[in-house]
Amino acid sequence: MSEILKQAYAKPRALTQSRHYHLINRGEIPKYYWDLYPLVQDYYHEFNPFLVHLIYKDVIFPEFKVFTVRDGMYAFSDFLLRKMKEIPKWNNTFLIPESYAPLIPEHLETHFLTYSHSQVKAPDLSKAKTVVIFGLLNDYYFGSYEAVAKRLAPLKNLPADVRIEVCISQRRIPFLHEDKEHMHYIHIPEVIRKVLGNREIHWLRMKELMDKTVLQNHHLVDLMDNQSFTCDSFLHFWFISRGGTVNSLPVTKKEETLFDIDLSIGQRLHVKKLPTHEKKIGELIFFSRLNRGNLLESSRFHEEVRNAVTFSYL
Repeated sequence: MSEILKQAYAKPRALTQSRHYHLINRGEIPKYYWDLYPLVQDYYHEFNPFLVHLIYKDVIFPEFKVFTVRDGMYAFSDFLLRKMKEIPKWNNTFLIPESYAPLIPEHLETHFLTYSHSQVKAPDLSKAKTVVIFGLLNDYYFGSYEAVAKRLAPLKNLPADVRIEVCISQRRIPFLHEDKEHMHYIHIPEVIRKVLGNREIHWLRMKELMDKTVLQNHHLVDLMDNQSFTCDSFLHFWFISRGGTVNSLPVTKKEETLFDIDLSIGQRLHVKKLPTHEKKIGELIFFSRLNRGNLLESSRFHEEVRNAVTFSYL
């Protein structure tokens, strides 16, 4: 496996490289992709980070030896169920989060490794000059109001001169036809104000956040609760590469890995062997055979995936 990674690193081929960009027609990407901005935007590294469920031509897969899977747990589970017979024919390697390991059947294990991210600089709220709170306003993203309060709790004792910026965007749940009625746009700001007390809060539009170029002494508090939408957030990559730190990424430490690469000055990617886990893909296969149609848009399918993937974001 390490030889495969060495070859891919030495001669990288990625769908986000300019010479391969034409292979995917972005105009045919499902509409819900844009509901996830900026989490799933393209970026480059040698191990081809991509949302594999958006690749609509199977002939593309054999052309690239390594795919770093960025899909959230529902989209990846749907992809795996649809492509289980084709994966051995492609003869490539997929890098997935360790939390997805229970989804991989034994006969496909040779095609999968796991990856994780770390940030080089340890987050230190006592030294932050600006704290940015980010979230998408739907249940699949932040989980619950209690979870939001828990993530914000470390901010209670910030020095008075720390600037607080909040960028929360009203979004629908992209994998459902109909979103239930809610008042998150009222309750989430209330939770933020309750935690922060009488501090001044600067409310940002998405464009104002993404127009920033230098994020030294900035700390991102991401309200993301799980891997529903993505397991590899472009927002984290973007924030760290501009000098900031992120609340939900571990700090780089020495550990045994197959391969490590620098994604930016401040962020690293670590590749490891697929760990041994209880296999739970059988339940999803059984569910898919009993329930025809678009599984990605089924709330019952989402529940089955949550039962199979054990994950805690903090």
